Amino acid sequence: STTSESASAPKQSVQSLSLTRALNTASNRAVRRILLSRSWPSAEALNLSLRTVLMQQQRKEEEADAVVEAGLAGGEEEDKAKCPVPRPILNILVNRKEDSKD
Repeated sequence: STTSESASAPKQSVQSLSLTRALNTASNRAVRRILLSRSWPSAEALNLSLRTVLMQQQRKEEEADAVVEAGLAGGEEEDKAKCPVPRPILNILVNRKEDSKD
């Protein structure tokens, strides 16, 4: 009997923890919705704002994909790796390296 009681205690604790987490998640979601709804004059304005943001994100992703595809279609450009160091700084570093060899 004591073994079954001690085994059920962790189950209750886990269930309690998951129920608490679920309740917190639901209440946080509700609070966010309330705050969002008060920030816009109407539900239609909120929906329009959210759709606009989504369209902008999709457009940026499409542009990024197009840039990647254009870079891959370049052929020779794929073989040449671009240096992340700006050219003036690279020139200084290369000149110093050559000076130290002499």
